[in-house]
Amino acid sequence: MLFYATSYTITDMPQFLSRTWKIINEDPSKLQVDLRQATGVKERSAIFLGIATKALITLLFCVVFVVAFISVLGHDNAIVGVVVLLSVLTFQKVDFGYSKEEGALALFLIFALFATLPPLALHVGGFLGAVIMMVGLLIILIMGCDQVAYHNHVVLVLSFLLLYGYPAPREAQTARIAGLLLGGAWAASIMLRKHKHNMSGRDLEHVFRAFNPRKIDDEWKLKLAVLVPLAMWCGQLLGLGRTMWIGIAAMSVLSPYEHLRGKKMVERFLGTLLGTLLFYCLTLIPGMTPTLVGLSGGFLVGLTTSYRYQTVFNSLGALSVAMLLMGPHESILYRIADNIFAIAFVVIAVYLIDIAVESWQRRHALKSAHDPQGKSRH
Repeated sequence: MLFYATSYTITDMPQFLSRTWKIINEDPSKLQVDLRQATGVKERSAIFLGIATKALITLLFCVVFVVAFISVLGHDNAIVGVVVLLSVLTFQKVDFGYSKEEGALALFLIFALFATLPPLALHVGGFLGAVIMMVGLLIILIMGCDQVAYHNHVVLVLSFLLLYGYPAPREAQTARIAGLLLGGAWAASIMLRKHKHNMSGRDLEHVFRAFNPRKIDDEWKLKLAVLVPLAMWCGQLLGLGRTMWIGIAAMSVLSPYEHLRGKKMVERFLGTLLGTLLFYCLTLIPGMTPTLVGLSGGFLVGLTTSYRYQTVFNSLGALSVAMLLMGPHESILYRIADNIFAIAFVVIAVYLIDIAVESWQRRHALKSAHDPQGKSRH
């Protein structure tokens, strides 16, 4: 990058810096396209420097943001800062697809569910705990994913699972609830302000009434809400650790678009293996602490919008935290095992569900071909 920057003359620098600043404010997906289409060293270097600067600024902002939450809520509630940050960054760009006022209310209600359901599910445990998660996730998906194309489920389901996977001790529960409710109110106010030009008249009642599992999008929501907790519960029965990872992997590969699932499963599997290998190699470097590995992963994630590479680099952050809790060897073992199990579970479960649904539809079609007394219409 230094070589590329020095290819500019002194008189070119103002134009170079102006171009870089403009790039920093561009959408990451567009930047990746521009980088591939760029010709010449100067154009490519400006785009790459902009992407790297954007990734670094974003990383520093995230660190400061989470540290601020830690200073107020304590270390046990660091994950609250992460969850609030995810929503603030996401929902200033996209809404829920219906009335802005109702959408803001829905986001606050989702945060209320974040504050109550993960600890309740953990406290109850077992299959009943999984059922609590299923119900909660379905409500969240109905309220937050009315427009499936917005991919709001990634942030909302991930946030739910992170709060489940990083529980607060009893003495920190009050601070967690307060932090989530205040953070939810803040995120909702940002959504309301940023989407003030949204003139949709659809409200929450209409969204819930419109939910129909026979529709493709709503069938996917139901599958996601049921299969993610079910996969985690089955993983617990098998003795797998860090079952939060099972849920995240299942959510990640269970795309609302069926034609993408196979590719995502392959990329998830390979990305997990490569990310785990990279993590192991980095831990062998003298002076490379888990914190540095996690920060490196956060920076590298910011350099790409590709799912395959994000899977690799996200492994660094996940493993760096897990290593502090259970050591490097168990972390690596569970990271690989959890992801393999989640992928296999989703493949088998979706296949069985689809067979059952098709069978029910065939029986229903046969019944509808006859009159109520069982006599053929023909």
